[in-house]
Amino acid sequence: MFGRRGRKADNNITMERIHIGQLIKKVFKQEYSQQTISWFAGELHCNRTNVYDIFRRQSIDTDKLRQISIILSHDFFADISQTINGSLTCPPIDISQKKILYNNIMADISKLLNDHIHNTPSNKDNK
Repeated sequence: MFGRRGRKADNNITMERIHIGQLIKKVFKQEYSQQTISWFAGELHCNRTNVYDIFRRQSIDTDKLRQISIILSHDFFADISQTINGSLTCPPIDISQKKILYNNIMADISKLLNDHIHNTPSNKDNK
């Protein structure tokens, strides 16, 4: 879906790429400046080297990001969601458009059912 650099999807929707490791590091330094990397590593059940590795990552496993979000009391998923282009949302449809779409769908279903009923093998033999 997103290209190697994460900038453009096949359907021409663009997405701003964020470096999740840098964002985690920024939140840690701003909100937990009194804590050490060793404390953070302990909360993550890993060693300090792994924490520095996380800070260098452009992407991260969602389970790990969920764990980090809980530890740092910060919704990193919301940060990621905000980078998605607004064109991903569907424009609102007014009630008259919904009725037209509904009627068209129902007409298509009715036609398909009618065609199916009249083209079944048992009906062909009876004609």
